[in-house]
Amino acid sequence: MGWIDRLLSRFKIRTKVLLLVLPFILGITAVGVTGLVTSGLLQSRMAISSDVAVSLRGFKDVYAAMIGFLDQTTEENRALVFRRLDEQRAALDTARRRLTPQSEGWEGRCHVVSLTRGQGVYLRTQTAAPVTAFHCAIARIR
Repeated sequence: MGWIDRLLSRFKIRTKVLLLVLPFILGITAVGVTGLVTSGLLQSRMAISSDVAVSLRGFKDVYAAMIGFLDQTTEENRALVFRRLDEQRAALDTARRRLTPQSEGWEGRCHVVSLTRGQGVYLRTQTAAPVTAFHCAIARIR
């Protein structure tokens, strides 16, 4: 302990306090920065998880509308299927805009969006055909 006293006796009291307090301040700053970065990562992962849950719910709604149309082939049920498809496409587009190419699941999400968009375009081309052709198109998707 004697050598520490001789070493510290060369400095002023302000320098001694700074040498003792500075490591604590740096440690607290490091913990704060680490917490900030971690909370940002967690927030983005939670947003992605929320988007996945919303997407799954949307696919369930589209499926239910398609099954309802297959049970009762009416123009109202057909319009409901198109409405659900448009809602699902909008939800997927919103989720895709929130993702960056560096995000996990970027390729898979974009693939699902393009498949959904492609099926919606295919079904829209069947609107001039009779309801039975539309019925066959939905059965092919199922």
